[in-house]
Amino acid sequence: STGALFALVSLDREERSTYVLVIRATDHGSPPLFSNAAVIVIVSDINDNAPQFNETRISVNLTESHPTGTVIAMFRATDVDLGNNAAVLFELGNATEVPFTIDTTTGEISLVQPLDYETVMDYEIPVVARDGGTMSLFSEALFAVSVVDINDNPPIFSQELYFMAIPENFTVGLSVLQVVTIDQDTGTNAAVTYQIVAGDPTDIFAIDTNTGVITLESGVDFERQAQYILTISATNSQADPPLASTTTVSVNITELNEHFPMFSQVMYQATLVENEPSGISVVQVMATDLDVGSSGEISFEIAAGNTGSAFEITDMGVVLTRRPLDREQEEIYMLTVVARDRGTPPLSSTTIVMVTVLDVNDSPPQFTFTVPYAATLTENAPQGTAVTTTPPLDASDADSIGPNSTITFSITDGDPGRFFTVDPLTGQLESERSVDFELVNQFVLTITAMDSGVPPLSSNATVVVSISDQNDNPPMLTGLSSLVVFTEGQGQLVLASNISATDADSLPLHLITVTLSGPDVQVGQVGTLSVGPPPPSVVVRSENSGQLLELSGSFTPE
Repeated sequence: STGALFALVSLDREERSTYVLVIRATDHGSPPLFSNAAVIVIVSDINDNAPQFNETRISVNLTESHPTGTVIAMFRATDVDLGNNAAVLFELGNATEVPFTIDTTTGEISLVQPLDYETVMDYEIPVVARDGGTMSLFSEALFAVSVVDINDNPPIFSQELYFMAIPENFTVGLSVLQVVTIDQDTGTNAAVTYQIVAGDPTDIFAIDTNTGVITLESGVDFERQAQYILTISATNSQADPPLASTTTVSVNITELNEHFPMFSQVMYQATLVENEPSGISVVQVMATDLDVGSSGEISFEIAAGNTGSAFEITDMGVVLTRRPLDREQEEIYMLTVVARDRGTPPLSSTTIVMVTVLDVNDSPPQFTFTVPYAATLTENAPQGTAVTTTPPLDASDADSIGPNSTITFSITDGDPGRFFTVDPLTGQLESERSVDFELVNQFVLTITAMDSGVPPLSSNATVVVSISDQNDNPPMLTGLSSLVVFTEGQGQLVLASNISATDADSLPLHLITVTLSGPDVQVGQVGTLSVGPPPPSVVVRSENSGQLLELSGSFTPE
């Protein structure tokens, strides 16, 4: 009745994108009349379809020598949506861990890093195709790579040199030793064939081509040939191309143990600087034994003289330090080294290794005493007067004779006025100029003892120099310029508080005689002034009472 058009079912653009409808309008007349109209319905797209891979798994086989930078596979995917909803981009699920990369638009996968079968044999990598819709949809496929081994690794022997000793009576047909190889390739590339290629022209030995076991094929004779040096090759002969490597097998024929090990020298001498770390090679002793096999194998040991286990010796006869050495504790080591063979019974010989430890400047000079030294100097002593300390000033250096123990003395503190000097070689103190007790009565000197090493080391001592007093200053009277009035009838006057005596010297004062005089005054009696309690007093008697007197005086020590 309204003409509104409704969808009766859900529309799917991917099934049908356009509808052309004919709409008829009919009236209710008689006869009814009608007319038609065409309606075109276009279904718009939404992102309701994920990209679809043409192949959900692509597998490739690549040799480990495959060149990098080449395209090795291509994924294709389509999306039935429209526009950005159908735009497909590709990516690898774990691109940071694999030697491959994918072109995001074309889906081409390239090799970007070399392959190594011995490291990784197979890869399985998810490939993601994602559309460009607002709410993007994606699907996954799998990219599988099998790395094909090539013969890029030769067989490697477990040892560069094999050593074996067999006695002269070794049984024919028994195994001497087995050589072993490792080939990192696989399959036929790792199938190894062994053979003796040199050193056995008379076929004394044979080798199992598959196992590498060497056996004795005919009897051996020490006197005929004491040693065989065999060259053994290992080839992965089934590979293309085959690769090979070689090793050396030394077979010694042993005889009875009849020879002592012999050192190349009766005595070895070596020098070593003290304080070097442990493990330092000092010297290598050499010994030979004319026997062969175990009878000619020599081991070494230090049997005596190894004070404090300072050294050790290797199987090769190399004497090594086990700890830093201190020359001040031990300057020369006399090591008794024994060389012993492995015969039955074992035989041995000895040699002496003398190790001299060289000095480094690691000990500062040391003064004989750590307490302060004491000395006395009389004031006014002339320049060059020896200042003798108690105990005597002396220092020593534990380093060896030479610059490291050559000591130089100097005054480094306590004498800013340069009253003293010290002999740089003997440490003897002397006065540089006279000292006045009344100005300074004590010096506290710092004496430095420094060696001549590189770098120089030093230590200090304290010397207390006491200055002894001389009687070089006269006593001084004070209070003699006072004015005193004698009144008529006065017989005497005591001036105890007016007159005093002092002396800049530290020596004791005994008795001072004072003489007083004045104009028109006859002094009838002069008293005495003594220093010390009770306070001194001067008694003056005058016949001319009432005169104004100005006192003056002179004095002499008793």
